[in-house]
Amino acid sequence: MIGRAAQVSFLLTFVYYVAALCPGAYWLDSSEFAAASYLLGVAHPPGHPLALIVGKAFTLLPLGPIAFRVGLGQAACGALAAALMTLCGARIASRMLDALGQPLGGPRGEALAAFIGLAAALCTSLGYAAAFQSMRPEVYALHRVLAVGSFLCLTYFDESRDRRYLLLAALLLGLGLANHHFLAILSTLPVPLVLLGERHGKARIIAGCFAAGAVGLLLYFYLPLRAAHHPLVNWGSPTTLSRIFWTVSAKAFQKSVKEPQPGDEDVVGAMIEGLHPVGAVLMAIGLYLLIRQRPTRGLGCYCLAAVGLVAGGRAVLGFDVANPDAYGYLVPAIDLAALCGCAGAAGLCALMMTMLLMLRAEQKGRLALSLACVLALLGAAHGGKSFARIDRSGFFDLDTLAGSWLAEAPPGSWLVSSYFQTVFALWYLQGVEGQRPDVLHLHPHFLPNPGYREDLLARHPDVADLGAVLGPRGLSMGPLLQARSRRPILVEYDLDTQEALLPYLYPHGLQESLEIGPGQALMGTRDAEAKRRRDEVAGRLDARDAETAKNLLWRGYLGMTLSCQQRDPGRFQAEYARIRRLLGQSKSPEIENLIRRCAP
Repeated sequence: MIGRAAQVSFLLTFVYYVAALCPGAYWLDSSEFAAASYLLGVAHPPGHPLALIVGKAFTLLPLGPIAFRVGLGQAACGALAAALMTLCGARIASRMLDALGQPLGGPRGEALAAFIGLAAALCTSLGYAAAFQSMRPEVYALHRVLAVGSFLCLTYFDESRDRRYLLLAALLLGLGLANHHFLAILSTLPVPLVLLGERHGKARIIAGCFAAGAVGLLLYFYLPLRAAHHPLVNWGSPTTLSRIFWTVSAKAFQKSVKEPQPGDEDVVGAMIEGLHPVGAVLMAIGLYLLIRQRPTRGLGCYCLAAVGLVAGGRAVLGFDVANPDAYGYLVPAIDLAALCGCAGAAGLCALMMTMLLMLRAEQKGRLALSLACVLALLGAAHGGKSFARIDRSGFFDLDTLAGSWLAEAPPGSWLVSSYFQTVFALWYLQGVEGQRPDVLHLHPHFLPNPGYREDLLARHPDVADLGAVLGPRGLSMGPLLQARSRRPILVEYDLDTQEALLPYLYPHGLQESLEIGPGQALMGTRDAEAKRRRDEVAGRLDARDAETAKNLLWRGYLGMTLSCQQRDPGRFQAEYARIRRLLGQSKSPEIENLIRRCAP
């Protein structure tokens, strides 16, 4: 029965994820992971070698666009995690019934445990936090498989004391270190708590766990092997020890760690949202029961510590409720909390059977089974209501917007980007789909990163003036203007754009064109054409998607800022009108401040 429940869990969640799966590239890191998987590159720190290898395997399937195939891999990982959740939840519920003196045994007892495990799996797997990571190229669904699988092994070890399960858990956590090492470390630190009941050979056990975990770390040899080929996606170009350390240590993102700020407490709200208030109450009961019972005390202590570390780790980095990746960090904590809820549900069933003295044992078993069935249905209903929030089955906005940037670029031009999502989108469209190979893409913000300049020069050895344009921290102004005399250059304006460039930027469709004084007549013509193009492309995008809306708002704000700096009231008003349509009745303090400072 438990095995069948796990199969049901896998099939339901897989169909659910595939129904919501994004058919092409998506915003955030998704287009980067799709490109890095297909090209076998090096993704953003810490490199994520395991995710890229798994993603590459799914790109070999003849099932649509590359981004869809990589996303399909994450959907499969998410569904497998749901099946493992069912097995683990059922095992915990069964142990708790035994510990509380209410072992049902037989088919009815197995069915009771299976439905409790299914309730936890469906509640979390169909909910927003886990599901949004399973319908696009990412790393969190894969990490979820490893985290739940390792906890299942820890559960079997805690029950049987068979050290092979502990070594398998260590191996899975080691693989997790090659996928998302920050989350894997937070899940690994409390593992010694599971050894609380072990009296002999602890040092030997820990040494064996280190050895098993180190096997997973061997995947990091992927980074220098692939970086040596100068792939298009090659963060840090990790071909030397110092560059490997830069990539694996995620030095570029270490500034994200900050002091506690208002809003970090939203982590708690996100946890309760993922569990439902009923699930949160069951989690609290389950944690108490796990820690109170001597046979399960080590497991309960591990859950308490791991949930605190994972949720606290996300809070340290800040929690933005509008950022789907923030929820991806929380998924391991939500899963563990739900599995503790299985112990709480089993405890309530045991209490009910103890109190109902007038009923026969068979009647008590049926009543407990009915309660477990209700919990499974409620869990599925709570998770399933998130489908409208995660459904991206008709999403093509990134292809539309980034494809328009490339389509309007003159032949043989350079495209200088500034926004990280622009970089990822162009990597995908050029590197995977082969669009506009004649357009040379530069991203000045990456020039301080190790190897970025060398990789560009290695991929474009025939562009003689490229080396002079690429400075150590950004683009060199003089050589850049000289290069403009030989080819068209499009610039994506940003708040960090060099001030010396502003007088040379003129509208050109969705971007700015770097020109050397084309004259006011041409300026007016381009203003009208740029407005027409931007309105046309914005009309083809679905601003109901939160990331698309944020992208359009950001671009409108940049357009207002640039027109303010260039003292162009016509464009300022046009950009503001476009933003007002997006905001509706909402207000933006940043926009209002800009209007007070710049409006004519």
